[in-house]
Amino acid sequence: MKIQFENLGCIEQGSVELNDLTIFCGKNNTGKTYVMYTLYGFLARKFPLNFPCESGSWSDRHANRSRFG
Repeated sequence: MKIQFENLGCIEQGSVELNDLTIFCGKNNTGKTYVMYTLYGFLARKFPLNFPCESGSWSDRHANRSRFG
């Protein structure tokens, strides 16, 4: 799935092609985390995301957790 975006944080224009495993790497303060949070927010609302693990899904374990908790 290829996603294109404009004016996303410090990124004027870009695109991401999502595969089974997609890794973002680069210098600090270039928008990697901003893009990841945006993609997660978009995909979590459009498609069910389940991260299987022994004690339930990742989203179940982190649903009521604050960013720093």
